[in-house]
Amino acid sequence: MIISKQQMQEMRVLTCERHIDEYIRQLSDLAGLDPSRHDRGELVEFIRAGLRRGIVDHGLTWEIDVVTFLAWRQLFGPHFDELPAIRDAFLASKDEPGSRLALIVRHLPLGIWEVAARRGAEKEGG
Repeated sequence: MIISKQQMQEMRVLTCERHIDEYIRQLSDLAGLDPSRHDRGELVEFIRAGLRRGIVDHGLTWEIDVVTFLAWRQLFGPHFDELPAIRDAFLASKDEPGSRLALIVRHLPLGIWEVAARRGAEKEGG
């Protein structure tokens, strides 16, 4: 039996979804998430959407990349990766070995994170 890349990604998402409570804890530690201020169902859906976006849309495979991606979504908004510079960095790192987000960080200007934070606040109405 040959398993396609898409099937592998779907299995990875399902495996990660079993650890949502751990991701909530990590986002509390890394990204200032206060779970008591959010509806549990919405929080679970936010993380599921982030897992799907990171693993399926961006092809993230390393656990550190998945956790970092979820933290960035929390910090900069769920669509931070749509900024052209960030989107291009994801595409450029697609075939690179190792931690993709570490590669992305090295190639993005520091100011992009301020832009991402501002854009995320605007999209949330803040």
